[in-house]
Parts: sequence; structure tokens; C-alpha cells
Amino acid sequence: AGGSEGTGHAGVAGAGRRPPAAFAPTGTARTEGPTIVASPAVLPNRVGLSWRSTPPGPLVVAAVEPGSWAAGAGFQAADEVLELNGRRPAAMSAEEFSLMMTNRPVRFQLKMRTHEAEALPAGMTDMLRAEVVCDGEEALLAAYAGLCGPSAGSGCRAPHPPTASPAATSPESEDGGEGGAR
Repeated sequence: AGGSEGTGHAGVAGAGRRPPAAFAPTGTARTEGPTIVASPAVLPNRVGLSWRSTPPGPLVVAAVEPGSWAAGAGFQAADEVLELNGRRPAAMSAEEFSLMMTNRPVRFQLKMRTHEAEALPAGMTDMLRAEVVCDGEEALLAAYAGLCGPSAGSGCRAPHPPTASPAATSPESEDGGEGGAR
């Protein structure tokens, strides 16, 4: 939706990026490829994303509206959304995708390149998997400003106990053990 194909090259989209500060306290470091995987939830009425491709294929960002929720959450052109409300985009119809984008909250699992990726061999990098679910717009904005710690005192919470295990993982664990059909 939209004429912009993004700026820069899709193969290096997000190069030099670091995860939003809110993901660090609850994330798990992994070595699966040059990506960060994190799951923000959006509550405001306007998300601020336009899409390069949509379900039933991959869900890839074409453009991010400046000043929008998506811009504040760290989305950039060419980022790939791995899950939307717990469902993989390839497993949903165009109608289901449209309905998910209009209902709230919407939970994204986002894939983006890490800052450290360029210095590591192909297939080996730091990966962060975390989910932040917030009860309101103010708490959501606080989370992305790095004000939401593991104590979750400002309305944000990690839905699962935090784990930290920097280790190489096998390809079959790419879904973090929670993926599969939902």
C-alpha cells in the first residue's frame, strides 16, 4: 500500500541498528543470522506502516510514516514482520491480514539487522527475541524509551520469564520453540 519502495537496499536494510532499549531486559541472545527478532504490541489507532508485500506472502515494510508509532518503535523500510498476533503472514489470507491490522492490540514480531552483524561471519550474529506487551499508549511509548525494566512497573510486562543464554542454536530452533501452527 503506497508507492514508495523504501530507501536503501533491501539486502542491507537496518544495517547498523541496535534493538530498542526495552527489549534488552527480557531478550534472549541467539546466533541464528544477522537479525534482531522482537515483538512489540501496538495500541494507538495509527500504526504508520505501508507494505511492500502482504499476506499470503511475506509481510515486508515499504515505508514508515515519520512521527508514527511504527517510527518510534524502530521499524524501517525493508523490515520483515515474522508474526502478526501470533500468526505467520504466509499462513493468513489477505482478508485476515486486513482484519488484524484494524483490531487492537496488534502484536508484531519484527526481523531487522543488528549493528554487530557486519563484523560476524555469515549466519552468526547476536539475536534478540523478546516481547513487550503494554496496557496503554503511554506505557507503550515508555517501553520504547527504555523506561520499562524487568519489574514492569509502568504498565508493561514480559509475558514470559526472561531468559539469557548467548549460544549457537541449530536451524530447527529458529522459531524459538514457540512458533509452529497457531
